Amino acid sequence: MNDIGLSSSLKKAILEQTGTHGQLLKLVKDVELGNFDATHYELNGLDISAEDLLNIQVECIEWSNQLSGTN
Repeated sequence: MNDIGLSSSLKKAILEQTGTHGQLLKLVKDVELGNFDATHYELNGLDISAEDLLNIQVECIEWSNQLSGTN
């Protein structure tokens, strides 16, 4: 991890899932795993609404489609 030059907060987010970046990482994992109780908990902790999460997901899918050329 030291070889790729990540900040200490990003290292902690990845290794310990702490801080805001860590909470976001946990949120992504919970969404991917379909862990809805944990997703709800993380959304509350980050002050993100379920509607905002859905909009973010749609934007990410659109961005991914643009990158891959599957518009």
